[in-house]
Amino acid sequence: MKQFVIALYILIGSTIVNAQILKENLFYLDAGGSVGNYIGGDLAANYIHNQKISFQFSFSHFERKDPSRPDDYSGGLSSIVSLGANTPKDELKSYSILGGFILPYKGSEKGRWNLRAGLAYSEFKEAYAYNIIDDAVSSEFFIGNYSYKKRHSEMLSIVFKPELEIAFSKYVGIGLSAFIVLNEKTTVFGLGINLKLGVLK
Repeated sequence: MKQFVIALYILIGSTIVNAQILKENLFYLDAGGSVGNYIGGDLAANYIHNQKISFQFSFSHFERKDPSRPDDYSGGLSSIVSLGANTPKDELKSYSILGGFILPYKGSEKGRWNLRAGLAYSEFKEAYAYNIIDDAVSSEFFIGNYSYKKRHSEMLSIVFKPELEIAFSKYVGIGLSAFIVLNEKTTVFGLGINLKLGVLK
């Protein structure tokens, strides 16, 4: 009986503590897309402490047409079959840890500003060393008229991501953000929209 009472006290105590944590702190996930000098999207886990301090852990993927690609480049039949997957392009993948603070959005109790910045581990892939293929008749039809190499780089990026978050209910909302990712290889900037699910308020 004594063990039962102790277990009951522990259960009630942990329930109260967890309820208090959920009341003061927010946990939610978001996913969305973005447009800018690159096109891409991201997945993120978010935590807001005491309605004031925010943290975000995210993965993002951005792509754009390789600016050094020759104007007369053709990917051939293989590009069509692969739905453009083997088309030369710049790609940036980043794993980010951001921190920030919360400000109220004037004029709406459903909205808030989440002003974040932080660092990211980034992987950048780019095409280079284009060479025209001599056997233009058969090769251009099947594999394209140029060969090229791919280069892979790893680096740290600086990320700025202010966002207007709007909670339609306690558990569902959206986010409208502007962002910039800076590193030694490229700069990515644009606007994003995200669906948010979790404990938002």
